[in-house]
Amino acid sequence: MTVRVCFALSLAAAIGCAAVTASALELESKPTKTHLLELYTSEGCSSCPPAEAGLSKLKDNPRLWQDFVPIAFHVDYWDRLGWRDPFASKEWTARQYEYSARWRSSSVYTPG
Repeated sequence: MTVRVCFALSLAAAIGCAAVTASALELESKPTKTHLLELYTSEGCSSCPPAEAGLSKLKDNPRLWQDFVPIAFHVDYWDRLGWRDPFASKEWTARQYEYSARWRSSSVYTPG
């Protein structure tokens, strides 16, 4: 089964490098799927810490990297409230808006 994942983008985001641009990369996966778990978050979002804590708890899961790969994308649309997120990137915000458009959603969301 083919999975569209930009491994370089995921790795860069995981280590906090926001200067990497996204590009599609086709990878062959085994019969078992490894899922990319994306969290869109911001340091300027007061309701995001519980979601980030939940994502952090996954580090002890024995199926980490085999069944799923968690990643947090810091978006910049919360910066307008006055607290600039140093990890935020307009590319991550664009990525979230692209998902929203594909799914015909009228809004984007950072969880609480």
